[in-house]
Amino acid sequence: MDDEPDFRAALAHAPVLVWHQDRDLRYTHLYDPRGAFRAEEILGKQDRDLADPASAARLEAVKRRVLETGQSAREEVPLEFLGRPEVLDLYFEPLRDEAGTIVGIAGTAVDITDRKNAEAALRQSEEHFRTLAEAIPNFVWVASADGGIEHLSPQFLEYIGMGPETFLGSGWINAIHPDDVERSAAEWASCVATGRTYEIEHRARRRDGQYRWLLSRAVPIRDAQGHVSKWIGSTTDIEAQKRAEAALAAALEMQLVLLEQKELLFREIDHRVYNSLTLIQSLLRVHGSAVSDSAAREALADAASRVQTVARVHEHLYRHQALDRVAFAEYLQGLCADLEHSLAEGGSTTVEVEAMPAEIAVEEATPLGLIVTELVCNAFKYGQSPDGRSTVRVAFRVAPDGGRQLTVTDNGPGLPDGFVPRTSQGLGMRVVTTLVDQLKGRLEVLHTGRGAGFSIELPRPAKDRARGKV
Repeated sequence: MDDEPDFRAALAHAPVLVWHQDRDLRYTHLYDPRGAFRAEEILGKQDRDLADPASAARLEAVKRRVLETGQSAREEVPLEFLGRPEVLDLYFEPLRDEAGTIVGIAGTAVDITDRKNAEAALRQSEEHFRTLAEAIPNFVWVASADGGIEHLSPQFLEYIGMGPETFLGSGWINAIHPDDVERSAAEWASCVATGRTYEIEHRARRRDGQYRWLLSRAVPIRDAQGHVSKWIGSTTDIEAQKRAEAALAAALEMQLVLLEQKELLFREIDHRVYNSLTLIQSLLRVHGSAVSDSAAREALADAASRVQTVARVHEHLYRHQALDRVAFAEYLQGLCADLEHSLAEGGSTTVEVEAMPAEIAVEEATPLGLIVTELVCNAFKYGQSPDGRSTVRVAFRVAPDGGRQLTVTDNGPGLPDGFVPRTSQGLGMRVVTTLVDQLKGRLEVLHTGRGAGFSIELPRPAKDRARGKV
């Protein structure tokens, strides 16, 4: 035939094995472009000589049927042929002579081992995925590239209480809470259109009719060209989490209310304490004016002055919003401005304040305020310069290690020679030394060459040391 060379050329590039067998099923012709089998291994032999018994019996049965019926046949057969396991796609055709008599079998074989292995691997992978989806507590689902639900884990169907025929495709939307339907459908449509990850919290109806909060999330699976081929999604019941969040929000709101009430209570108590101190001060002054004994009158006046000092410190301290901490620089500025206004006569003495920003505990701010008040009052009383214009300087600094230093100086005549604060008989200085001891601080006299000066050094706060603050 003129076409035979072309036919052979085509076969040479095709993974097809061609053979003939006679009526005794002995191989009489073999063409194998793959070169997997040599003719001398095959020709003159039967399948029982070449394949394992089970495969040989199966092949012989099919071929006998072709010889007997004259009908072609096709089989996919896994076999071990000459010791090589393969899966072949076999086609059998009766071979006839010129008179039309069946004289044997003509057959072709295509090796589909790789394809079958790939199919088996895919089935195994799908089985692993299905097993995993059924084992994890989340509800797993699969959607097509266009967003239609194709598969749901059995747990999801059990949870929803809907059959797959009503849930698949776009039927899932029927389980969503009416208030969440529009938002859920719009977000899913947007993600399907853009290929971005889908994540949403919405409510769905459980099989018992209750709506519960769910977290649904899906990611796109892309093919080699980057196109979305399907979506893998999971849904988790977060009802307990949402209830916990609501309970926490309610608790926080209640805490805020209680804090506001507590603050109002403290402010009311502070106001009453200040009014009580003012009343005590007024009573002391009234009694002092009615006493004829000069020593008693002076003692009552001094007591009234001390009560006024406490009231002044208290008033400035509780002007601040925080109940446990005080912005000390701001507190010091206000306290000293009030002292200057109440003590200075005709602007002859001024108080200058230089304070680094720092927050200190209320239990420290109160005694420090009393110390400043005593020292500033003493400076106004005893520290007038010869020209009648005096300056009192109050400074507060914070060291890198957290220690604090408070200094009060003036430009007046200075302290007496040999002045020692702890041996002073003055009530004000005794108050100062007692308060410094209370703060575990150190009081020193500053020798500046002019005027009086005091330095109070305070250690780093114990709470800050415990928290590792600098």
